[in-house]
Amino acid sequence: GPNKIFFCSAAPEIKFPNVYGIDIPTRTELIAHNRTTEEIARHIGVDWLVYQDLEDLEESIRSVNPEMDGFDSSCFSGSYVTPDIDEAYLTSLEASKQKQRPKLSGKMGAANGVANGTAAAGGGPPAAAAAAEDAGECEALHNPKRAKIEDPAHLA
Repeated sequence: GPNKIFFCSAAPEIKFPNVYGIDIPTRTELIAHNRTTEEIARHIGVDWLVYQDLEDLEESIRSVNPEMDGFDSSCFSGSYVTPDIDEAYLTSLEASKQKQRPKLSGKMGAANGVANGTAAAGGGPPAAAAAAEDAGECEALHNPKRAKIEDPAHLA
C-alpha cells in the first residue's frame, strides 16, 4: 500500500448548506462543518489534506472578469446573499430534513466514534471498516435506493 496519502481539493471545504436550489446535506451532515482540516484528514484517513482557498478562488474569477464583484459562496463561507437566511432558518431547515429522512439501520451512530475522531486515531482495519460503514450509511441518507432501509414504504 501507499506510504502516505495526500488529498487535494479543487474547491474550498463545504461547511454550510446551499439554500438556493441545490439539495445538499445539512450543516451537521457535512464533514467540514465545525471541523478543522486536520480533523477532517484524520476522519477520511489521509496524511495531508488541502482545500482551495476561497479568497484565491474568487480572485481567480475576478482576474478573468473584473466586473464580477460578488459571489454566492455561501456553502463555503456561511455568508448568504439574502438577509432572510440566518441561524433560525438553518436550524429549521435541519429539523425539517431530519423528519424526511428514511429510518436507517442505526450503524451510523455506532460508527460515530470514527466520525468524531475517537476511534480513528489507531487507524487500521477496524477504523477503516467503521469509516466505510459510516460512509454507506451517509450515502443512504441521500440515495435511498441504495440504502439498507428498515421501512422501504417511502420508496413505493
